[in-house]
Amino acid sequence: MNVLFLNPPGKGFHARSSRWEGSVNRSGISVPPLYLAGACGLLLSKGINARIIDAAVSGLSRDQLNGFLTRDSLLVMEVCTPSIDNDFQIAAALKERYGCALCFVGQHTSALPRETLENYPVDFVCVGEYEFTILELAGALENKSPLNSITGLAFRDGAGICINPRRELADLNALPILPYEQLPVAQYHDPITRRRPYMSLLTSRGCSFKCLFCVGPQVMYGGRVRFRDPRLVVEEMRILSSRFGVREVFFDDDTFTLNKEHVREICRQIHNSGLRLDWSCFTRCDTIDKGQMVQMKQAGCYMLRFGIESLDDELLLRMQKGLTIKRIEDFISLAKSQGLRLHATVMLGFPGETKASIERTLAFLKKSPIDFVQFSLAIPYPGTAFYDQCRKDNILLSGQWSDYDGTSHSVVKLEGVTPEYLSAAIDRAYREFYLRPGYILKRILLLSSFDEAKCSWKSFSYLLKSQLRKKNK
Repeated sequence: MNVLFLNPPGKGFHARSSRWEGSVNRSGISVPPLYLAGACGLLLSKGINARIIDAAVSGLSRDQLNGFLTRDSLLVMEVCTPSIDNDFQIAAALKERYGCALCFVGQHTSALPRETLENYPVDFVCVGEYEFTILELAGALENKSPLNSITGLAFRDGAGICINPRRELADLNALPILPYEQLPVAQYHDPITRRRPYMSLLTSRGCSFKCLFCVGPQVMYGGRVRFRDPRLVVEEMRILSSRFGVREVFFDDDTFTLNKEHVREICRQIHNSGLRLDWSCFTRCDTIDKGQMVQMKQAGCYMLRFGIESLDDELLLRMQKGLTIKRIEDFISLAKSQGLRLHATVMLGFPGETKASIERTLAFLKKSPIDFVQFSLAIPYPGTAFYDQCRKDNILLSGQWSDYDGTSHSVVKLEGVTPEYLSAAIDRAYREFYLRPGYILKRILLLSSFDEAKCSWKSFSYLLKSQLRKKNK
């Protein structure tokens, strides 16, 4: 049994497990498929012939995937809501050519397993975390054994569609180090890092906060949080540094700073290891204090990434974000006083958004000392409380999954704000924040290395091209 884990060709949806699924890439970002790689690593550790191909980042076409897929192969593809139609076209062509079995995994299939099997002639769908589900599926296919006992699996049988019980969440410490040797490590690009090569990794899964819109914690983990042993985290950092030349890591946890003791021990392990890697992480304005910032900075942290979403208290309340403008402002002041860079994520178009609230948010950002901002649209992904609320209120504007694009297309009906206005507002927000002469000069003066200069220039070029494309349409 050969198992191919494929991040499908096409740069539009390079990160199908990301927080904001979309096709528009304004910065040239390309991130590793951590979950697919984790599943591949598990199978390899059990002696199964497995391989991961990141065709999106490597620039491979489906015609260049010869040599691994056969009639006895299992093809595993992670899909996301706006990419599923595009991904199935690729998968269907590969299945027709090689006769392999086809399995879809990810957030979308976890939320809608029955619909996925009904509308896309895939053989299998995984619900929730899928590493051990794929391991058992590969064994069952190899031995031609029944599938009914494989938790987390949905499939067709003689009676129709069978959806097995959901699998219990995995022990993260039971998962091996990712097979980085099969990934194009040097090609991954994060526009706000300052050292290359960089790599993302996870120290936990899940988040205990109840933001209505956040898909991963709701769909994949049910609000539960698990942590990896800090010793394993730092060992993975050491491997990335010594074997693959990685000089910076990004802890891509939903909220890295949920558990103070976990963070403290990671920092202690980094210090004791002698590693000298730059790193950044996701946090929340209310889960980190000055003491943690000092400790993290001493261990190599130079940047905090956090969600603002909106500078409107009423919208924050509606989102169940659990923050206020005052809390956001205090966090920004504290982080900058400690010499940390800041990357904020902002979401436009949540129900209740107005043109005035958009302008207030943009005005605040342009006056703030925040270094980087990512702007996205409020998309009600299936499986979230946000999606259920939009369906209940009958404010969804499309049933076409390709429209659920967090980077360019709104599907939520708002009073006084059209989807076209929101799409234009996203492009204007990027332009007005990043193309200010004062901001550009500030970024040039803060460049700390030749790596950072190259990274910044690449990202700036992508942004200019995206703005020119919009202007010429």
